[in-house]
Amino acid sequence: MRKRPVIGLTPGYMPDNNKLSLGQGYVNGVIKAGGLAVILPLCAEDSIIESILETVDGILFSGGADIDARHFGEENMKYGGKISPERDRFELLLVKKAIARKMPILGICRGLQLINIALGGTLHQDIHTGPAHGDTLKHWQEAPDWYPVHDIRIKAGSRLYEIYATETLGVNSFHHQAVKDAGNGLSIVAGSSDGITEAIEGTGSNFIVAVQWHPEDMWQENPAHLRIFEAFIEAAATFSV
Repeated sequence: MRKRPVIGLTPGYMPDNNKLSLGQGYVNGVIKAGGLAVILPLCAEDSIIESILETVDGILFSGGADIDARHFGEENMKYGGKISPERDRFELLLVKKAIARKMPILGICRGLQLINIALGGTLHQDIHTGPAHGDTLKHWQEAPDWYPVHDIRIKAGSRLYEIYATETLGVNSFHHQAVKDAGNGLSIVAGSSDGITEAIEGTGSNFIVAVQWHPEDMWQENPAHLRIFEAFIEAAATFSV
């Protein structure tokens, strides 16, 4: 039997009750795709992060709170949401070290934004006031989490296109921030009709893929959204060999 690649999942942090949290869809998606899901500790000690990276074969950076705008050279504006300094410190160190090792990385929602910031990119702090696109689509849906509330266009020839095998994909949407400038070594490979970035990926050979929607809430009703987990696990299996 083939060994399951070990995937580290970054959790959210709730300071009010000092608890970590993570949606079950992330865990089940990794397991369904053939991986072994391990929820990581929230610790920014260098030695702990190095130990984590010696243990896992890939990292999934999950969704959650806004990232402190000072990490991309801006002040936090009044329309920003909650931020988690503890999580920012941990994940920014972790993603930079994982990229340096060429470890497979999957980012979802906040995870996309984190990867972009770690590589020198910037964000629109609020898509309804930041971009110069005019009206935006409804990016915080009031529909079931699994429901595809709008479509995106995927760039032909991208890794994401190879994963989904389509240029048009229905996705859910739960965000008010988005990529402004792509980070170093990253390419924007999908967007919605209002010009909002919906996916980025690394331009090199190692697996760095990040999406703005939440496939972990969609694959149960729409199996096509399991493909991104499957591609990630396959990359992690190769990395672990």
